[in-house]
Amino acid sequence: MEKRFIVLMLLLFSLSACTAYDIPQTYVEPVEKSVIERPIDTSSLTVPEKSSVSERTETDAKTKTVTEKPSIDVPLSNDNHYTNVDGNEVHSPAFAPSRPSGASAMCRDGSYSFSQNRRGTCSRHGGVEEWY
Repeated sequence: MEKRFIVLMLLLFSLSACTAYDIPQTYVEPVEKSVIERPIDTSSLTVPEKSSVSERTETDAKTKTVTEKPSIDVPLSNDNHYTNVDGNEVHSPAFAPSRPSGASAMCRDGSYSFSQNRRGTCSRHGGVEEWY
């Protein structure tokens, strides 16, 4: 029994003598990022006349272009719901063949979110791809 105690104490003592400074450190040389500049052909670009810009109305400035209209009868991949921070029952993110009615965002994994708050929207689905 005494011999085991001595062996254990020697082992603990030898392990405590090792520190982080005894372990060899490796150094990786930082790589400098480079930017490649390429000339752009601007001959095909046109600048709108000043008069066409000034004729723009206030309603035009507030108009949002929607790429896809929401469909009312789109089948969803699930029928799960959760209660949000405001106490409202909200449909969980789901996959659909097109933008479903009530969707507030499309997630990066392709699912549609029905979130009523921006914070945390699509957090488990790769983040927000597009807001609606």
